[in-house]
Amino acid sequence: MALDQRRFPRFARRHDRLLSTLAERLGAAPAEAAEQGLKAQDFRAARALLAEARPREATPRAWLLCHPDGQLVDFNAHAARLFGLRGLGDRLHGIGERLSASASGKEVLLLDATEGDYVILQAQRLPDRRIWQLDEAPAASSPWLRAMAVSSWGLTPGEVEVAEALLAGQTSEQIATASGRTLGTVRQIVKAILAKMHLGSQPQAVARLAALALAHARLDHAAEDFPARRRAPHAGGSEAPLVYWRYGEAGGHPLLFFHGALFGVAGRAEAAAEARLFGFDVIAPERPGYGETPLAAGADPVALAVARARAVLDLEGIARVQLLAHDVGSVYAFAFARACPERVAGIICAPATPPMLGWSQTADMPPLHRVSAFAAQKAPALMETLVILGLRRAAREGVAAIPRLIFADSDHDREVMLHPSAHQLLEHLYRSVLEQQATGFIQDMFVTNRNWSDWLGTVSCPVTLLHGARSRTVSLQALRLMAGALPDAQLEVIADAGHTLPISHPTLALRAALRLQPRGAAG
Repeated sequence: MALDQRRFPRFARRHDRLLSTLAERLGAAPAEAAEQGLKAQDFRAARALLAEARPREATPRAWLLCHPDGQLVDFNAHAARLFGLRGLGDRLHGIGERLSASASGKEVLLLDATEGDYVILQAQRLPDRRIWQLDEAPAASSPWLRAMAVSSWGLTPGEVEVAEALLAGQTSEQIATASGRTLGTVRQIVKAILAKMHLGSQPQAVARLAALALAHARLDHAAEDFPARRRAPHAGGSEAPLVYWRYGEAGGHPLLFFHGALFGVAGRAEAAAEARLFGFDVIAPERPGYGETPLAAGADPVALAVARARAVLDLEGIARVQLLAHDVGSVYAFAFARACPERVAGIICAPATPPMLGWSQTADMPPLHRVSAFAAQKAPALMETLVILGLRRAAREGVAAIPRLIFADSDHDREVMLHPSAHQLLEHLYRSVLEQQATGFIQDMFVTNRNWSDWLGTVSCPVTLLHGARSRTVSLQALRLMAGALPDAQLEVIADAGHTLPISHPTLALRAALRLQPRGAAG
């Protein structure tokens, strides 16, 4: 989806405009700037933030993400070379009807490459059901072949039979004897198969068919266990429909999830199986400003999220829950507990985001994050500009640009988010953010810099705060102060995790929720 150019004009002088704005802001109050420690390294960090380097390719095989009609939303450089792609928004012809009609959410596709070859792609529908991920199938041998796969070349039933026999290792003579055909007839069928596949030799055909068979076999045995997305009218009638995910163990222990800004609401297909394993019934509302849930100009995103989460629980008939929050979702979870104490059995923040008590809290952060914190607190327009520029870069380079922007100087967290296994989550996050031109994400940058410490003494339920010791973006001292201000709180520091612990340690929060269960009933 392209950014709305009417709302976000082009920033042709990205580097100069941003750096001059920073200089102007800081130059207006040099004493304050010096006190805040914003020096040359912060300007170097801002320049690094806008670096135009192309992302490294994560895998030598092609991958693409597209809408069911074939319109591309992302792809890697290898896919661009294979299919002659010019940019996002291009279409892969010949797959729209297949994907739109798919009932299983998994398909094997055969596409023509620019060099006259075929490419076999394994296609799977992502958790939110609106996007398909297509991965180039690895070459391998297989003893069998599905007629569905062969039909991609338009083979007749007789040709399918001969192709399956070839894959089983039979010679033309053996096929003729077993089928009652003459040897000449079998050879003519083999020639017809080669012609339809546009190949020059029988070994090439066997290798191609075997790879296609293996791709189908892997998908056929893959478990489809995605979170279910729901959309229901708001009880008030006049408000936007309630959009939320529900997954895990039906009738299990209810867990209300407030998603953060960095990890999305349902970007991991494995989340459903993990929740079911631990016996949790997860309800995950889409927060205002993300996806389809609107956030009107001037509205308080926290108050609106609390009201809509309460409406979702009422709709589902759930009286009392535990709360789970990722990063800035911590603010939303505590706001809900403060507004609806009778409905909250406990809170788990993983990772936790503490109240912003003052500028000194950023002392241990890397320069880039100090720049962002300064912009959110002192220069709102600059903060919005930073976010917009980041999204424009992601639109141009693909979602791999996001970790390099968010965690440019946090090595551990950057590498966790750059791992191929995190790509689905990044794509889900990017789409959710972009659907409303980053309205919710921008507001979250301000929410995360609020001082809401006066709420802490009013939240009496048990609280677990999880923090990765390798995180460079959240102050451990601030979390200790937060835990000390809560009536019933435990701070757990995970030695081998960073701020990306929802990715690197995905079941950690669920285990923490299990430990809290005996201390408060939910249902």
